Amino acid sequence: MMLEFEMTDLGEMKYFLGMQVKQRPEGFLSEEKYAEVMLKKFNMRDCKPMATPMATDEKLSKNDGKEKVDASLYRSLVGSLIYLTNTRPDIVHAVSVISRFMSEPSKAHLAATKRILRYIKGTKSHGIMYKSEIDYKLACVTVTRLEASMIEEARVDLSYPVTPAGYPCKNPTNVTADDFVYSGLNGAKNVSKLFVASLSAAIDQTFPALNGLGLSISRVDIEVGGVVPLHSHRVSELVYVIEGTITSGFIGSDNTASNPDVRVLTTSIAANNLPMNLIQKITLLDANQIQELKKIFRGVVDFCVADLKLPGGPAGYPCRNPADLTVDDFTFSGLATPGYGSNIFKLGINEAFDVTFPAMNGLGISVLRADIGVGGVVPLHSHRVTELIYMVEGSMITGFINTDNKPYFKTLNKGDIMIIPQGSYHFSVNNGTTPAVATATFNSANPGIHIATLSIAANNLPTDLIQKITLLDANQIHELKKIFGGTN
Repeated sequence: MMLEFEMTDLGEMKYFLGMQVKQRPEGFLSEEKYAEVMLKKFNMRDCKPMATPMATDEKLSKNDGKEKVDASLYRSLVGSLIYLTNTRPDIVHAVSVISRFMSEPSKAHLAATKRILRYIKGTKSHGIMYKSEIDYKLACVTVTRLEASMIEEARVDLSYPVTPAGYPCKNPTNVTADDFVYSGLNGAKNVSKLFVASLSAAIDQTFPALNGLGLSISRVDIEVGGVVPLHSHRVSELVYVIEGTITSGFIGSDNTASNPDVRVLTTSIAANNLPMNLIQKITLLDANQIQELKKIFRGVVDFCVADLKLPGGPAGYPCRNPADLTVDDFTFSGLATPGYGSNIFKLGINEAFDVTFPAMNGLGISVLRADIGVGGVVPLHSHRVTELIYMVEGSMITGFINTDNKPYFKTLNKGDIMIIPQGSYHFSVNNGTTPAVATATFNSANPGIHIATLSIAANNLPTDLIQKITLLDANQIHELKKIFGGTN
C-alpha cells in the first residue's frame, strides 16, 4: 500500500484507543493502564480485591428503599466500566445489571458497582487472547445464574420515558397476576369512516407486561368493504382470521447485499402483480397513477419458505426456490378445525410451526390452536420463547410460575390475552361449563415444549433417580409411567 499511498510505517501496534496490544505468536488485548487510571480516579487503588465481579445471591431493584447517592458520580463510574468491557467479557453481565439504575442509584447499587472495581483490582492484567488453533476441543461449559437481580417478566413502568430497548421495569414486589392479563381486545373500537375498519392494539404502552418480551397482538374489525391500508412493521406479523373472510397479502423486498431490506412505498405497490383494484383500496391512489408506476418498476421477493425435504438445524430449514412458490405457500388452514382432544388432558392442539406451515421458517413467529374440553387441562410445561395466549371462546384459569417460584394465575374470558415470559412453567385449566378455544402465539418458528409430567414419565429414566430429583413417591411414578408409556 505504501507504493500507492503516502504512508509512514510506525511499526507494530502497541496501543490503540486505551487498549494495549501485545503481538506475540498470539495476539493479546488488555486495558491494564486504563484500569489503573480508573481505580485512581474513583479512589479505589488501595481497595481489597474480590474473586468475582458480583455476588451470586445479589438482588438489586430500582426501589430498594436505600439512601440515594450522587447520580453523576454513579453514571461516570458505570460509563468507565462499560468502556472496559471491550477487553473484559468477564464483567459484561455485572456491568449490564448495574447500568439499569443510572437514573436513581442507591447505596446498594453503588456497593455493587464498587465490588466490580474490587474485582478489577485483582485482575487488571486480564484481557483477550487471540490464538491460532488447528485442533481444539470444548472441554466444559458451565452456566452460573448471576441473574439474581433480573426478572423474566419485565413489567413496564410507564411513569418513566421510553428507550429503544423499551421501558424501565416496575418494581416486581408490586406486580400481580392482573398485570399479565389484558381485556382491551374484547370489543371493537370506533370504526374509521375512511377505511371502514377499527384497530385495538395490545402493545407495551397499553399492555405493559409485553415490555421486552418480543411479542404483541392486535384486534382488527373490518366492516364489509373495509380496508387495512398498506403499511409495514419492523418485525414479522402473523394474521389469524377469527370470523369472516378477507383478502390479505404482503409485498417483499430484495434481500441482497446491494439492497439490505429497503422498503420503498412506490416500488412496493407498483413493482409486482398486485391487482389494480386492490392497490386502489389500500392506498386511495388513482388508477391512472398506478398504471404509470407499474410501467416504471418491476417486482422482487424476500422470504425463506422451508424445504422440508432437506434437514433442518437450529437456524431453521433451507429455502425453497422462490420461483416455485405461490400465495398458497403463505396461507395455512390447519387452525380452522378443532384439535383431537381424546386424551387424559381433554386437550387438542393444532400447530402452525415451520414443520407444518413452512412459510414460518426464519420469520421468528408461530401460532397454535388449543381446544380444551370441560375440565380439560393444558399440563404444566415450558417453552424456550415468549408466548401470548388469546381466548377465542369460553374461559379458563391460566397462569405461570417465575424463576423465583412465584405463581401468577387468573381466569381468562373470551377476548382476554395473557403474556407468558420465556422459559416459565405455565398451565391452563378449563373450569367453565363449555369447551374453551385459545390461540398461543410464539416469537419463534418452532418454540419447542417441555411438559413436566412427560419429562419424567414418558421415558426410561430410572424410578429411583426420579424419586431423588423430584421427591415423588415410587408408586406415583409407576402410575405415571403406565399412563405415558415410560419404563424402568
